[in-house]
Amino acid sequence: MIGQNIGLYYLLPLAIEHLAENPLASGDFYPGDLLKNVVSIDLSFWREYPDFWWKVEEIVGEVESIKKTIDEELLPAVEVFRQGKE
Repeated sequence: MIGQNIGLYYLLPLAIEHLAENPLASGDFYPGDLLKNVVSIDLSFWREYPDFWWKVEEIVGEVESIKKTIDEELLPAVEVFRQGKE
Protein backbone atom coordinates (compact mmCIF):
# COMPACT_ATOMS: atom_id res chain seq x y z
CA MET A 1 0.00 0.00 0.00
CA ILE A 2 2.91 2.36 0.65
CA GLY A 3 4.02 1.89 -2.95
CA GLN A 4 0.57 3.05 -4.02
CA ASN A 5 0.56 6.05 -1.63
CA ILE A 6 -2.39 4.63 0.30
CA GLY A 7 -2.78 5.16 4.06
CA LEU A 8 0.66 6.71 4.38
CA TYR A 9 -0.02 8.63 7.58
CA TYR A 10 -0.85 5.35 9.33
CA LEU A 11 1.49 2.94 7.54
CA LEU A 12 4.64 5.04 7.38
CA PRO A 13 5.30 5.00 11.15
CA LEU A 14 5.16 1.19 11.04
CA ALA A 15 7.50 1.11 8.06
CA ILE A 16 9.90 3.50 9.76
CA GLU A 17 9.91 1.28 12.85
CA HIS A 18 10.86 -1.75 10.73
CA LEU A 19 13.44 0.21 8.75
CA ALA A 20 15.04 1.55 11.93
CA GLU A 21 15.68 -2.05 12.97
CA ASN A 22 16.75 -3.20 9.51
CA PRO A 23 17.13 -0.55 6.80
CA LEU A 24 17.28 -3.23 4.12
CA ALA A 25 14.16 -5.04 5.28
CA SER A 26 12.48 -6.79 2.39
CA GLY A 27 8.81 -6.87 1.57
CA ASP A 28 7.97 -9.38 -1.11
CA PHE A 29 10.66 -8.77 -3.69
CA TYR A 30 14.24 -8.03 -2.58
CA PRO A 31 16.22 -6.65 0.35
CA GLY A 32 15.59 -2.92 0.50
CA ASP A 33 12.26 -2.91 -1.33
CA LEU A 34 10.45 -1.46 1.69
CA LEU A 35 12.88 1.45 1.80
CA LYS A 36 12.56 1.91 -1.95
CA ASN A 37 8.79 2.24 -1.60
CA VAL A 38 9.15 4.66 1.31
CA VAL A 39 11.62 6.96 -0.44
CA SER A 40 9.41 6.87 -3.55
CA ILE A 41 6.45 8.44 -1.74
CA ASP A 42 5.08 11.53 -3.49
CA LEU A 43 6.88 14.74 -2.60
CA SER A 44 3.60 16.36 -1.52
CA PHE A 45 3.38 13.94 1.42
CA TRP A 46 6.89 14.79 2.60
CA ARG A 47 6.10 18.50 2.43
CA GLU A 48 3.01 17.99 4.56
CA TYR A 49 4.78 15.73 7.08
CA PRO A 50 8.44 16.80 7.28
CA ASP A 51 9.00 14.96 10.58
CA PHE A 52 8.53 11.68 8.74
CA TRP A 53 10.98 12.86 6.08
CA TRP A 54 13.68 13.51 8.70
CA LYS A 55 13.20 10.06 10.24
CA VAL A 56 13.57 8.44 6.84
CA GLU A 57 16.58 10.65 6.10
CA GLU A 58 18.31 9.21 9.17
CA ILE A 59 17.66 5.69 7.89
CA VAL A 60 18.92 6.60 4.42
CA GLY A 61 22.11 7.89 6.03
CA GLU A 62 22.63 4.50 7.66
CA VAL A 63 22.05 2.75 4.36
CA GLU A 64 24.59 4.91 2.60
CA SER A 65 27.24 3.58 4.92
CA ILE A 66 26.56 0.10 3.54
CA LYS A 67 26.05 1.05 -0.13
CA LYS A 68 27.78 -2.05 -1.41
CA THR A 69 24.83 -4.17 -0.32
CA ILE A 70 22.10 -1.94 -1.76
CA ASP A 71 20.11 -3.26 -4.67
CA GLU A 72 20.53 -1.35 -7.93
CA GLU A 73 16.84 -0.37 -7.90
CA LEU A 74 17.10 1.29 -4.48
CA LEU A 75 19.90 3.77 -5.19
CA PRO A 76 18.05 5.90 -7.78
CA ALA A 77 14.98 6.09 -5.53
CA VAL A 78 17.13 7.27 -2.61
CA GLU A 79 18.68 9.98 -4.77
CA VAL A 80 15.26 11.27 -5.91
CA PHE A 81 14.06 11.26 -2.28
CA ARG A 82 16.99 13.37 -1.17
CA GLN A 83 16.70 15.84 -4.05
CA GLY A 84 13.04 16.47 -3.21
CA LYS A 85 13.94 18.18 0.05
CA GLU A 86 16.35 20.65 -1.52
